[in-house]
Amino acid sequence: MPDRAHTDASATMTYYIDAYNVIHCSSPMKALAQKSMDAARQSLIKSVSEYGMVTNEEMVLVFDGAGDPAALEGYRGRAAGKLRIEFCENEMSADTYIGRALYGLRNTLNAVVVTADGAVAESARGMGALVIAPQSFMNQVESTLSESRANRKAPGKDRFGFALSERLSAEVQDELRAIRSTAASKRGRRGGERRPKKERAGPGTGS
Repeated sequence: MPDRAHTDASATMTYYIDAYNVIHCSSPMKALAQKSMDAARQSLIKSVSEYGMVTNEEMVLVFDGAGDPAALEGYRGRAAGKLRIEFCENEMSADTYIGRALYGLRNTLNAVVVTADGAVAESARGMGALVIAPQSFMNQVESTLSESRANRKAPGKDRFGFALSERLSAEVQDELRAIRSTAASKRGRRGGERRPKKERAGPGTGS
């Protein structure tokens, strides 16, 4: 996660992500792109969108003109949750778009740039933004999403991710454990007894 001491705690962090830079620098994304670039794009969009929803941070995923313009057209202006997708025309690179976006910000201290380009990284740092390498960013995304999914699947958790027992005092938790232990012991004793067959209650015939 970005160093919060570097930022205005009251403002939302905004990530400016060079999409193709991430795809080509992240090992899993690069392997997927070798099979299908569109599959890699879709996977990146899904992961970044979910990450933004979990962290409540703004994601700006920038695609430049590299590739088939017809295939990229479907990404123009697309948005989902905390994610906004920006499509650059062929004459503008993602680097240029991110540089202009930072220049137009009133406060770059709450901006994070995801790039492996040395010149872009140096310029971003010079304007006060944080810079994260693509592979580090994807590791951060995967770790955060894995933790979030594990919390959602954990039994006994409420919708805020806490188990009821975590909200109780130590004294009450001790009492609950004692009650459960006693109940388990009684169940064990009853299980060892031979229970008589229950007689079927039939209608009273008098004979």
